[in-house]
This record gives sequence, C-alpha cells and structure tokens, in this order.
Amino acid sequence: MIHEEICTYEVCKLAKEKGFNEKCYHYYQNGVLESDGCFNRYNKGADNVCSAPTQSLLQRWLREEKNIHISVEYEWVENFDGWTFWAYIKQVKDERVIDDAIKSGFNTYELASKMPLNTHLKI
Repeated sequence: MIHEEICTYEVCKLAKEKGFNEKCYHYYQNGVLESDGCFNRYNKGADNVCSAPTQSLLQRWLREEKNIHISVEYEWVENFDGWTFWAYIKQVKDERVIDDAIKSGFNTYELASKMPLNTHLKI
C-alpha cells in the first residue's frame, strides 16, 4: 500500500530549527509521532514538540521558501556495490544556482530526498 511518508523526528527537528512552521496533521512530542486530528502549526509550541510534515510538504517548503530544489536519481555505481540513489541539491537565487551539493549512497529514494537539511546549504 502506498501512503504519504512522514518525515523522521530528526528531520523534523532540523526543519523547525530552519524555520519550518507550516500546518501539519502530525507532530512529534518527546520524539513520539502523534496526531490530534487537527491541521495545526505545531512548531509554535514547546521545545519538545515539532511539526511532522509529509516528505512532499517539506520538499515544497524548501522549494518555495528557501529556493532549494532536489532531484533524486537511481544509478549504477561500482564502488557502492551496485545501484544507489543520488540526491542532487541546488539552491537558486535570481534564476542562478548559488550553491549545490551532491550526496550519494542512499538505499531508498526517501532517504536521498531528505538530505537538504543536512547539507552545507545556507537554509
């Protein structure tokens, strides 16, 4: 069954630090995923609470608010014992790439696409 991927607690904490404060249905409290059935801005709350966006919502926020674009590709690399996912990350300003990063060696598409918050990019 296909479902929306909720970002991990570690990614959600980083997103909160970087200014993410969009409405979400889920949140983490003390590292445990919760939902109260409401669509809220949980990042306004206490330090032990953070919004838990879907992966697609966080990627859209990165594009629209931080001008960071992610492309994930699946490629054969002999040094990684076969097929691996690569994340190509670009930060754009005034229609020009001002910074970029390439990360490789991910086992899944989802892991590769969560990388922008952990890179050197100026978010």
